[in-house]
Amino acid sequence: KHYFRPEFINRLDEIIVFDILAKNVIKDIVRMQVDIVAKRLATKEVILTLSDEVYEYLAEKGYSVIALERFVSNRYNIPTKRKIQTVFADLTDHVAIAHLVRQLKPEYIIHLGGLTPVAVSYDHFSEYLETNFNATVNLAEASMRLDSNLRQFIFAGTSECYGNQTDFPISESAAYFPNSPYAVSKVASVTY
Repeated sequence: KHYFRPEFINRLDEIIVFDILAKNVIKDIVRMQVDIVAKRLATKEVILTLSDEVYEYLAEKGYSVIALERFVSNRYNIPTKRKIQTVFADLTDHVAIAHLVRQLKPEYIIHLGGLTPVAVSYDHFSEYLETNFNATVNLAEASMRLDSNLRQFIFAGTSECYGNQTDFPISESAAYFPNSPYAVSKVASVTY
């Protein structure tokens, strides 16, 4: 009541004061949010498992998620239920990426952006190299040079980097044998 003008207060039907959430409630919320992410990752055949210590840390520390999306005409008139702040830029635009990194100063970056259809990469190699390699370099360089808060940069690789292998399971220390333009663009990104 001390912060709003009487004209505003008089238009409210009721004022509800919320207590601060208990730590166990926050932890349950963190679990629910991680479950949502885990289900989305499972559709990509990625399994996400977190220890109780991680849930405890996230509940204690808190976090905010900012999604970087490439602007596509008429796509963003669709209502969404996401509680994620979205910023728009093209990862291949190093000036825009540098500006966003300088402005947002994220502690963690999880870079999942890129073109993935392997078969299409044979006809659009330049686009794959531009999007997968240059975009990764732009984000990594801006993060290293402009973000003193950065704790970790997580980059999504692919088994395509290893090409045809004979020893399974494939170890991360196995030699790269990319056999598609897509795989070449990802190897270039990983080894940068």
